[in-house]
Amino acid sequence: SQGKEEEAESLLTNSIRYGPHFADAYSSLASLYAEQKRFAEANEMYLKGIENCPDSPDLHNNYGVFLVDTGEGQLAAAHYQEAIQLMPAHYVAMVNLGRLLRSSNKNKEAEIWYKRALQVTRKVDILTPLGALYYNTGRYEEALQVYKEAANLQSDSTDIWLALAQVLAMAGQNSEAKKMTLDIISREATCIECYRLLSAIYSKRGNNTEALVALNMALQQNPSDLKVRAELHFSKGNQLREMNQLDEAFEH
Repeated sequence: SQGKEEEAESLLTNSIRYGPHFADAYSSLASLYAEQKRFAEANEMYLKGIENCPDSPDLHNNYGVFLVDTGEGQLAAAHYQEAIQLMPAHYVAMVNLGRLLRSSNKNKEAEIWYKRALQVTRKVDILTPLGALYYNTGRYEEALQVYKEAANLQSDSTDIWLALAQVLAMAGQNSEAKKMTLDIISREATCIECYRLLSAIYSKRGNNTEALVALNMALQQNPSDLKVRAELHFSKGNQLREMNQLDEAFEH
């Protein structure tokens, strides 16, 4: 964590030499290799760890994450399931498996794993992906319930409150969505996504001037992500077109 990677590698290598059945050392060294883009060595280290520590659910879970990150998602599922088989309460592996299934549009299977994880513990990092699943499949009432629970558990999270406001807007509860979004902005004036949502709420109501002001506020935050900046200019162009300000719309 101090950036002394060579020293860390030496210590972890010695840890494995003297304790070949210590699963954490394999995971840590494989993770270090992955961070250094030494993917073949990382893969070999995970496999060596699994061979020497076959009963470690965390090794299987961490190897699954590595496989997903390196584009081998199909292989990852088996390791997540092995982690769960070794430790039936391994909710992290359940959530990871749910995310993997979601990425393949296997929403029903993903929902099952998220709900199974919630039977182990009610945590924000389980509730939020389940809420996103409900939101993206148009199940807004269920998404509201899940995000409200998440907000109660982590009331200082801007991302959760914003997600809740987005669901309210999609569910047609625009007044509540607007109020919640303005409340977030009052606490975090640099929230670009808040201004984008506020603009969409105003636009839906036909309040084009207010929608344009919100987009301008978002652009004033000077987002570093070029994709976000491009999307904001595109939205502003659409808004200006709606207001028949065609020359400005063309520029954006």
